[in-house]
Amino acid sequence: MVKLRIGDIAVFVLISLIGLGVFFFNTGLFGQEGEILEVSKDGQVIASLKLSEDQVYVTPDGKNTIQIKDGLVSMVEAVCPDQICVHSKPLRTSTGSIVCLPNRVALRIIGIDEEEGLDAITE
Repeated sequence: MVKLRIGDIAVFVLISLIGLGVFFFNTGLFGQEGEILEVSKDGQVIASLKLSEDQVYVTPDGKNTIQIKDGLVSMVEAVCPDQICVHSKPLRTSTGSIVCLPNRVALRIIGIDEEEGLDAITE
């Protein structure tokens, strides 16, 4: 029979804590609550939308429709073959993003301190 030593238990607990931390970080529990949704196309910001206001935004080319409702951001329509962006989990915090690769559109939530670089807010 194998005896567990205190060092073995400590290593197991440490690895478990690291695993839980990574899990919670990826699920958004440690994400920063943002106030602005940044919509970018080809790496250029095309719109900055307030999360506090329920609204629907259509990209200038008409290929993507984004919805903000109750602080949740989702891509509700996209003219692309795979529809992965439409089926993505809605965003609430700054830990994730929604990307439509065929249309080169990316959505990400930014916090208050990241807002300094914004030129304007689309309402």
